[in-house]
Amino acid sequence: MKKVTCYKLSDGQIVESESEAIRIQRKIDFEKAIWLIVNREIAYNDHVKMVGNMIIENADELRKIFN
Repeated sequence: MKKVTCYKLSDGQIVESESEAIRIQRKIDFEKAIWLIVNREIAYNDHVKMVGNMIIENADELRKIFN
């Protein structure tokens, strides 16, 4: 018998590696926060998806700017 340690992420994914779980969970949390902000702040529904996707697609660049 083998003992298995795994991590269940908020989106239901199961990951064995702690570092991988942290990395993926941060990405999930970041995208969830972006959609929360976009849905709250963007006045026109037709712009919500456009703005949200633009932010997520440029997440790496935004992290560089904010750091």
